[in-house]
Amino acid sequence: METTDENKKKSTTMITQQISKADLTVISSLHRRRLGWSYLLDSTIADQAVGFPCEAEEFSIRRELKKVVQKISEWFTAMGQKNEWPSVAGWMWEIDFEASQAVPKKLSRYRDHTESSEDDGSACSLPVEGPIMTLGDMELDIIKRLLEEREALADSVRSSLRQFINKNFSVDKLNEMVAQLGEGETNVRNWFSEMAEKNKWPKSADDSFMYRVDIEDSQVYLLYRGNCSCSE
Repeated sequence: METTDENKKKSTTMITQQISKADLTVISSLHRRRLGWSYLLDSTIADQAVGFPCEAEEFSIRRELKKVVQKISEWFTAMGQKNEWPSVAGWMWEIDFEASQAVPKKLSRYRDHTESSEDDGSACSLPVEGPIMTLGDMELDIIKRLLEEREALADSVRSSLRQFINKNFSVDKLNEMVAQLGEGETNVRNWFSEMAEKNKWPKSADDSFMYRVDIEDSQVYLLYRGNCSCSE
């Protein structure tokens, strides 16, 4: 017979949790929206730094980003309660979308990206390591296309965001477009992840560092991102 201490230890063990197709669809949509709004926030902050008047856009982006971050938090809370996921100090749940699983992740001294997205934000700093690699023509063509696709989606959202601010565009339609932008951001991040794995690029154990490519000199760098959520 198991003792009380053994039961307590068993109940707080962080193990991978399977997620249903319906639940995965919900969190996938929210995740893409968060990525889209986060990218817009970073790019809007960068625009203001060089003199573009984007105060109204930034206010709306922060408001919508806060809403989706809250929805993500509520999703994890509801899933945890429904499926009795353990809660352990120093650990959090992450979603492995390809495996349809929630996986435990030990928190580092850096904050989770979901939390940092609500902060004031800052531009990415100078490289901490690099150049890591010089890209070949084929590799450069692929990442250029992905970056161009992401920026085209961002421009479309920015145009609709101005209409939304003037109450001439629905929030549901805007969120659909932002989710598409989030998909574009995901494609960029996946490219960097695959390249990092294939070429053994140096990496950090958390989201405080990111890769960035300089298109003009075809070089890849590793940067400290602060609160920046961009990736290019």
